[in-house]
Amino acid sequence: MLADLVGVFTGIALFPLFLLAPGYAIAGVTGLLGFRRRSLNQKLGLSLLLSIAVCPIATYLLARFGSQ
Repeated sequence: MLADLVGVFTGIALFPLFLLAPGYAIAGVTGLLGFRRRSLNQKLGLSLLLSIAVCPIATYLLARFGSQ
C-alpha cells in the first residue's frame, strides 16, 4: 500500500509538468491570444486548454509518421 501511495503522489507531482508545460511553451512562443500580457491565472488556463488540444494530435502524428 505504501508503494501505491508513493506512486500516486509522484503522479500528482509530475502531472502539471506533462499537462501545463507543453501548452505554456507553445503559447509563449507563438504569443497566442496575447499570452504574454495575461495574468498568471489566465496563462495557466490557456496553457491547460492548449495542451489538451494539441498533445493528442501531436502524439497521434508522431506515432503515425515516426514509427516504421
